[in-house]
Amino acid sequence: MNVLSAKIALRDRTLLDVLDLSLRFTVAHWRSFTMMSAIVNVPCFLVSWQVAVHLNWYAGWACALALSGFAEAPFVALASRLVFDERVRTREALGVALRALPRLTVLRIIQATSIIASALFFLVPGIWFAALFYFGAEVIVLEQTGATGSIGRLQRLGTGYFGDVVMALLAITALYALAIVLGDATFHAILEQLLQIRLRPTEDEIGGPLALFSAWLALPTLTVARFFVYLNLRTRREGWDIQTRFAAIAARSAAEAEATVSS
Repeated sequence: MNVLSAKIALRDRTLLDVLDLSLRFTVAHWRSFTMMSAIVNVPCFLVSWQVAVHLNWYAGWACALALSGFAEAPFVALASRLVFDERVRTREALGVALRALPRLTVLRIIQATSIIASALFFLVPGIWFAALFYFGAEVIVLEQTGATGSIGRLQRLGTGYFGDVVMALLAITALYALAIVLGDATFHAILEQLLQIRLRPTEDEIGGPLALFSAWLALPTLTVARFFVYLNLRTRREGWDIQTRFAAIAARSAAEAEATVSS
C-alpha cells in the first residue's frame, strides 16, 4: 500500500467517524461493491439458504458464518485498491483474494479452534482470541503474510490498542445484528404489504431467508468498516498521518520553489 497515494485523509479517527466514512465510501463506490456482491455474496447466500432448507436453520446460519469469513476477503482487497490504487478492477481484487484463500483457510481453522476451545472454559480468553484474529483477512490479503506468521503480526497490530479492537468488534457485530433485524422487517413489509406475498415459515426457521439475505447484504459495508478500523490502527502505529503531512509540505515547497524560479 502506497500511503502517499491514499484517496482518503489518513488521520486518527474515532470509531463513529470510521463507521461514517465506511458508509460514505461504500455508497461512493456502489458499482464496484455491487458487482463484487453479485459474484461473491449471491452464491454464498444461495448455498447457506439451501443448507438451512435441507438440514436446519442452525446449520444454515453456521454455514453463513463460516462462508462470511472467506467472502469478506474480496471486499477487503477491493476496498484497499479503491483507497490506494489509481486503476481498480473487480476481477483483480477477486484474484488477490483467491490467491490468499489457502492461507486464509489455515488461519480461519486456527481461529475457530482457538475461540471454541477457550470459550468452553472462560469467557474472557474467548473475547481475547476473537479480538486477536479480528483483522485476519486484512493481514492475510493485504500484507500477504503466511498463516502462522500472521498471528504474530496480528498480536503486534493490536498491542496497546486491545480496547479499541474490542470496541470495534462489539460495535460492528451489533450493527450486523441490527442490519439483520431491520432488513428482515423491511423486506417482510415490502413483500406482505406492497406485493401481497406472504411467506410461510417452517417450524425450525430462525430468522428466515429474508434475514439471511439481509446479513449478506450488510457484509460489504461492515467489512469496509472493519478495514477502515484496520487502517486507523496502522495510521496510529506507523505514523501514516505524519508521513502524508510531510509529503504535502514537501510538495508545496517544491511547487513554490518552481513558481519562484519560473517567475
